[in-house]
Amino acid sequence: MKTRKIDGFITHGCMLLMTLCWLSGSAHIEVKADEVHAVLSPLDDTNWKPLADSLGVNIIWYEAPRDSSVLDSMYYECISEARRDGLKVGFWTLFDSKRSVSEQYRQLRTFAISDSTDMIPLLVLPESYHVDSLQRCLDSCRSYFGQSPALCMHHDQPLPEQFNRYHAVHTAEEGCYPRIRMADKSMDDIRRHYPRHRYFEDSISVPDMIDVSHWQGEIDWKKVYESGIRYAYIKISQGKDLADDRCRENIRKARAAGIRVGVYHFFSTNCSAQEQFRWFCKHYREEEMDLRPMLDVERNKGLSKEELQQQVGAFMDACEAKFGYRPVLYSYQIFYNRWLASAFWQETLMLALYREDRAPITDGKGHAAIWQYSDHGRINGIKGRVDMNKFHRDLDINSLLLHP
Repeated sequence: MKTRKIDGFITHGCMLLMTLCWLSGSAHIEVKADEVHAVLSPLDDTNWKPLADSLGVNIIWYEAPRDSSVLDSMYYECISEARRDGLKVGFWTLFDSKRSVSEQYRQLRTFAISDSTDMIPLLVLPESYHVDSLQRCLDSCRSYFGQSPALCMHHDQPLPEQFNRYHAVHTAEEGCYPRIRMADKSMDDIRRHYPRHRYFEDSISVPDMIDVSHWQGEIDWKKVYESGIRYAYIKISQGKDLADDRCRENIRKARAAGIRVGVYHFFSTNCSAQEQFRWFCKHYREEEMDLRPMLDVERNKGLSKEELQQQVGAFMDACEAKFGYRPVLYSYQIFYNRWLASAFWQETLMLALYREDRAPITDGKGHAAIWQYSDHGRINGIKGRVDMNKFHRDLDINSLLLHP
């Protein structure tokens, strides 16, 4: 039996032959302290533990079959065994421009979100492919499970600039089997993003931060502090002519109680970014702030995607030019992925997804530095409901503070 390669990637074959290839010559690769090794595997029930130990492999991506009947109990047991041995597992599929986008999307959809997997799916790119078809496939994946798969390429294959917001890995050159090297710090980028316990504290009974406006009425900030709250965002302005009438009182009393505060502007598409920034600056007093300001973008009326991104970018650029820092960008998961992700994945993001079991999933790179997990929270000192937020485990709070 012979292994068969398509554009450099093995898609079918005999595991014994692969094993012989790996264990001969240069099969063993020295693992550096800051590297993680992964392999792309065909469907097979081979005991991976000895191979993983010899190759220094941490992750296995299994080929996602086109026929779901292949996934019988033996195959799931194979995945479970690999995980019990401390390996991370995921699914991969070869992108084929000749197959319909919907067919490939369904294949990823069927297997990529299985509870038995740890990694986001890999879409392996051949040496040549149709760029527009790839974009449609990524968009379809994003629409269904919120996050596009990572792209996997040959070690010397360039990635078109339009895809630079997507996670990408490259196969190593040596060996007869696709192996992947990546920096250890990039592991979190390609792990499945949505389980809460991997990126946020398990307990959400007490939020790390709240955000308020005049809708909360009069707030007893001393009681809020006693409830464990140490950070708050307070609405200051909206559009080009609306100001929150409780902003100044909330800022003064919150800081007096020991809570560090920032303010947010609610973005409108009925006026220009320049008009809105001038209105924001009319009310913004930097000396009263502890946190970088936040721009709340959650509506789009009358603008194209490109026009909205241009306007939002203009506001953020103006803030950086005047004050020396960019605002935190707030939106909710669906809106962000549809309208903002392609242009703002590098920003500090605060994303809303009102589920206590699943944090926001971003399209491509970037993640929610702050997760707004509820808009129906209850905090002592606030009569009504309030937005509740948790910090990502990797968030450096000093990056938000104006005066660390």
